[in-house]
Amino acid sequence: MGWQTTASDLYQTLMKSDPITGSGWFTIALVAVGISFVGVGLVYMVGYLLNSEYIKRIAKAELYQALASLCLVALLFGVTFSSVKAVELIQNQTEAFIVGIVYGKEGRIQGGPFVFLYPFFDNLKTCTVQKIKALYDESVFYEIAGNVDITITIANIPFKIGTMIAPLFYGKINEMEYYANEYSWLVIFIYLQKYLTMFAETSMFTVFLPVGIILRAFPPTRGAGAVMIATAIGFFIVYPTVYALLILSSYNQIPGCNVQMPGINVKEIAKSCPLSPQAPVQALQTAVEKPPDISKLKAGAGELRYYIYSFFMISLGATLIFIRASAGILGADISEIGRNMFKLL
Repeated sequence: MGWQTTASDLYQTLMKSDPITGSGWFTIALVAVGISFVGVGLVYMVGYLLNSEYIKRIAKAELYQALASLCLVALLFGVTFSSVKAVELIQNQTEAFIVGIVYGKEGRIQGGPFVFLYPFFDNLKTCTVQKIKALYDESVFYEIAGNVDITITIANIPFKIGTMIAPLFYGKINEMEYYANEYSWLVIFIYLQKYLTMFAETSMFTVFLPVGIILRAFPPTRGAGAVMIATAIGFFIVYPTVYALLILSSYNQIPGCNVQMPGINVKEIAKSCPLSPQAPVQALQTAVEKPPDISKLKAGAGELRYYIYSFFMISLGATLIFIRASAGILGADISEIGRNMFKLL
């Protein structure tokens, strides 16, 4: 029965074309490979009509490139299919229902490493925005006290009490403005990462990969095609996978903010209602919506910077290293491409 279940899952995946988003990248990639084979056939026909062994040898060489592209697409399909199974295994073993928050309160996981990134971004954004709002609420008194202007005249001599006591509040005001500015930039960077991730998920395998396959089928554009294929694989597989591993191994609580990380084990929460997978998700959703402790506004700033900046830089660095290495394997001369780019500049 096990092999029947696996075969059924594979059939459903093929019918949906894309095991992660259903966007049809597999079909698009196969069409691109088909175009490559058509191009090879046309080149061979030209060589046959002209009775040119040289053109025929070129066509045969390009045939191997087209076959390599077909094998690459099949390999990528297997990798994406395996990633879905890996996420399902993580769900079953760790009960990481928190990822279901981004899709609703049913605890539903759609598959693939991208599902760990979106709730992570949303939780960090919620935490940071809560801190900004709490900073604003607490700063109202200090702003008023630091800008009040009370003048008392004694013996025709004016005494500006507000000007005298205002410096007592400047330190607190400046500190709050510093953290508000820092948290604001953190929110902007969170949105930048989120939409970069959405772009990678929706465009890498549906645009970059098929275009790269077509370009790689022709010698003049082989280098550009190899770079596009490497970029697609890097940002669709390497980037979210490294990011998800960092999230799952991260510390679960940000000081001063009641937001749980997606890597949390919610078995203890599930005990309250073990037959309902919605219970832990709803409990964690409630925790996310709790306001932060105003007395701990500055707490967690270091953790937020670490999560928001370090995770992104580590994942991006690993992705760029992969692109640099794999592009050369696929036939791109990175050094030559770099020199040409500098010439254009």
